[in-house]
Amino acid sequence: MDVREIRAAFVGSETIAAKVSAFRSDRIAKILTGETPVKLGASPKIALHLLPLRAFSEPEALDLRALSNDWDPNFKPMGNVEQYSSPRFNLQGLFVSGTGSLDISQPRQFTGYIQLFRNGALESVFLPRTHKKILSGPHLETSLMTQGSRHIGFQDRLDLGAMFVALSVVSISGFEIVASLNDPHSWHQVQTFEDDVVLAPEVLNEHKGANLGSLLRPALDTIWQACGWPGSQGYDGEGNWVGYQRG
Repeated sequence: MDVREIRAAFVGSETIAAKVSAFRSDRIAKILTGETPVKLGASPKIALHLLPLRAFSEPEALDLRALSNDWDPNFKPMGNVEQYSSPRFNLQGLFVSGTGSLDISQPRQFTGYIQLFRNGALESVFLPRTHKKILSGPHLETSLMTQGSRHIGFQDRLDLGAMFVALSVVSISGFEIVASLNDPHSWHQVQTFEDDVVLAPEVLNEHKGANLGSLLRPALDTIWQACGWPGSQGYDGEGNWVGYQRG
C-alpha cells in the first residue's frame, strides 16, 4: 500500500469506530430513558451490544422475514427469563421479549429483550439480580457467560465478519456490586457507582467461536473497578472465568 492508501484505510477505520460509538451511545441513551421494545422500569440494566463492522461500513438490510421464520427457538433474552416471545417485527427490525420474576414476592414482569437491527447490529438487555441497592456480580456474569455465547453464535451465523462487543451498565448510580448476595459481610466494603451509566471499552472480536470469558474480561474488570474493586471476582489467576460458588 502507498501512503495515500494507508491514510485512506486509517481514516476509514476511524470513521467506522466513530459510527459504532455513536450508535452505541444513542442506544444507551434510549435505554436510559425507556425508549426500548419493552419497558424494564428504573432498575439497573445490563446491555450487551454486538456491532459488526460491516453494519457500519457496508450496511445491507437483513432479510428479516427469513430470519423470523428460521429463528432459533432457544435464543432468548439473558437473565431471569421464565417465558419469552417468538420474534416480532418493529421499526428497528426484530425483537424477542422475556418475562420472569426477580423476587418471589413480586409479580412477573419484563426482565429483558433482544433487539436485532436491520443492519445486523444486536442489542440484548436484561435486569440483573439486585437486593435493595446491591447488585449481584455473580448473577450478572453467569447470565453473560451461560447465555451470551448463544448471542455470539447467532451473530456468527449471520456471517457479517468481525464485530465490536460492548458491555454497559445502565441506571446504576448509588448501587454497589458484590461477589455474593448471600454473604452480608461482603457488602459495603467498597464504594458505590457514581455515574448512572458505565460504558466499558468496546472489544473487537475477529474470530468465530471466540472464548467469551476472555472476550468480556476487560469489560467486566471495568465495571467492577468503577465500584472500587480491583476487577471481576470470577476469574482465576490465569485469566480463566471460573464463576462463583454462591451468588
